Amino acid sequence: MMDPNNLPHHVYLHKDHKYKLKLGFHAAPSNPKVFSKAIRDELNNLKFTYCSDLNGLIMGFGKISSNELIPADIRHCITVVVNVDVFIFRPPVGSIIEAVVNQTSDNHVSCLVHNLFNVSIVRPENEPYHQWSGSKIKKDNKIDVKVISFDLTKKLPHITGVIIKKKDDCYNPTDIEDSSSSKYSPSKTVVSDLTKSFNKNTSSPSKSSS
Repeated sequence: MMDPNNLPHHVYLHKDHKYKLKLGFHAAPSNPKVFSKAIRDELNNLKFTYCSDLNGLIMGFGKISSNELIPADIRHCITVVVNVDVFIFRPPVGSIIEAVVNQTSDNHVSCLVHNLFNVSIVRPENEPYHQWSGSKIKKDNKIDVKVISFDLTKKLPHITGVIIKKKDDCYNPTDIEDSSSSKYSPSKTVVSDLTKSFNKNTSSPSKSSS
C-alpha cells in the first residue's frame, strides 16, 4: 500500500470513491474472509486501467469499507457497494515525468513510469536518426519525458511523449559568452601594444621641435 504522505509525482489519493461490485454466490457475507477476498480480487481487476470518474490510471487501493449490500439476484450474484481510497496516476499533458527505458529501436523508445505504465516515444518521420535524441538512449536509462497525450482506446492505456534533454546536454550560456569574447575581442596584450605605439609616435614631434 502506498504512503498517502509520500506519494510519487502526479499520483493523487481520492478518498471514499464508490464502487458497485458484483460477486459470485460463493462470496456470501456470512464468511467474512471469503467475502473480503472476493472484494479485493474484483478491485484488483481494475488496477492499471483508466478510471473515467477520476480521470486517471488506477495505481492501487487503500482503505475499503462497505455498509450497503444488495440481495442476490436471479443468477445468485451478490452486489456490494464499497467506498475505497483510490490512488490515481494523472500526469497532465505538458508535464515532465521520469521514466526508465525498457526497449529501443531506430524509430521507437519504450519506457515505464513508476514501473507500471508504458510510455511510447516515436521518432518524427522528418527527423534523421542521428539527430533524434532517442538515438543516444539505451536500455535501463532514466530519462525525462514530456507528456503529449494518453491513448485510452485500449484496455491498458499508455502514454505518448517526447524526450526532454538533460541539463548537461545543453550549452552553458556563460561558456558561449566567454568563447565569443575570446574570438571576436582583441586581447589585452594587443591593446596595450597599440597604446604604447600611439604614445611613442605622438611624443616624437615635440622632441624634434625643441
